[in-house]
Amino acid sequence: MTSKIRTRHFFILIVLVLAALSMCSFGSDEAIILFVSKDQSDTTSLNPTRMQTAAELARRQHLQNTSNSHTQVRHHFITYTGTEETGARLAREFIRDNPEVVALVGDINSTGTALLADVARELEVPHISFFATDESIAAGNPWSFSYRERISHETDAFIDLVQNHVPLERPLLIVNDLQNLVPRWQAVAGALRETGRPEPEILEVPRDRFDFTADMERVTGSGFGFDGILTFLTAAQTEHLLQQLSRTELTIPVLLSGVVFDYENLIELAAIDLELYSFAFAHTLGLHEGQDTFLMEFARQYRLSMGFRRIDSIGPWVFDGVVMLHECLEEHPTRDGIRQALTEVAEDRMVGRVRFDASGSLAERTFRLIRLENGNIVPLEIGL
Repeated sequence: MTSKIRTRHFFILIVLVLAALSMCSFGSDEAIILFVSKDQSDTTSLNPTRMQTAAELARRQHLQNTSNSHTQVRHHFITYTGTEETGARLAREFIRDNPEVVALVGDINSTGTALLADVARELEVPHISFFATDESIAAGNPWSFSYRERISHETDAFIDLVQNHVPLERPLLIVNDLQNLVPRWQAVAGALRETGRPEPEILEVPRDRFDFTADMERVTGSGFGFDGILTFLTAAQTEHLLQQLSRTELTIPVLLSGVVFDYENLIELAAIDLELYSFAFAHTLGLHEGQDTFLMEFARQYRLSMGFRRIDSIGPWVFDGVVMLHECLEEHPTRDGIRQALTEVAEDRMVGRVRFDASGSLAERTFRLIRLENGNIVPLEIGL
């Protein structure tokens, strides 16, 4: 081969390489994950902020894992005010105007989530909710999935505690009327009735009450004879109630609804001198044990990004679920491909075992039953 021919071949090779690089850089597909949430930035829940923070950390994590991806994925956030119908309308318009949307995430309550589920079915876009507690939303809708513990899982955890770890026959339920707590305590009350126990006594208090002295005096003087307390209150109310109970002569176990607490709440409550039981997300125990380096690094980054020390219960779920969406998208970069991939997920993630049942809800309970004592979170189940 002459020098001139070799030079010509060399230039042809350079042109082919540059063309390939150009295709990778400029011809790559774009995909959008659309997040829709009602604006609650003026409340203590900070749901849109939590979702955006965890989602961004998930996007960065996936980029680290797949640096040579041909699909450029970006997140788009719609944070709306007003009624939930507004969020659904904005989502529908955005998806119609942007065929690159491959997944829909939201809303922050069951009302908004149900409307987004209708949008997902109409436009055939896979949809995931991290907040809604209404288990019927995803049922019968092949495009919607609920990536959170179900109320039935919470009920099962309570009944497991009552029947197998802290045997109670006549518990007192102390509850409030918050929208996200009412279905929880009603489900537990119904499950207690189904076990054949006596009709549970229910003490309903206002959501802004923090002095329970008169309530407890009235209940203890009623002759009901309860042998334990189950609470469905806010985290702040629970702390006040337990502090007041610790100053009485009541020596009965108290079972706390675990979904209202973050990790730091549980540690603080564990220092109260009472016989306390609850259930916690798997990642809560993982944080306490400190052996999962991936979880600990996520917690560090999340706290820094949120700007305060607490790690809430929602952040890890959003992170895990969004990473899962990116992974499904990487393998199946179409709307139907992602939907099908979600139905086939069966794996252990940071939040626990993740698998969707036929209704689109999480199949297995990831809650861990715990006792709170001496400032520690102690698992009641060994070897899980």
